[in-house]
Amino acid sequence: MEQLYLDPAWMGQGIGSRLLVQATAALRIVKLHCFQANTDARRFYERHGFRPEAFGAGTTNEEGLPDILYVRRA
Repeated sequence: MEQLYLDPAWMGQGIGSRLLVQATAALRIVKLHCFQANTDARRFYERHGFRPEAFGAGTTNEEGLPDILYVRRA
């Protein structure tokens, strides 16, 4: 999976959680990047067991924004 976004109008209804569970159910380790400024996404991933592993300055993403590598291990 390249990206996971949910239209704000659909947030808070469990849809993102169901998508994440379905997409990662068979994986023992899941890694993803999230922008540091995206506090809603950060809370979402942390609620689902992801932990920050590395903080970047944005030199490795197209937007050039500071990011976080999150990891969840089964």
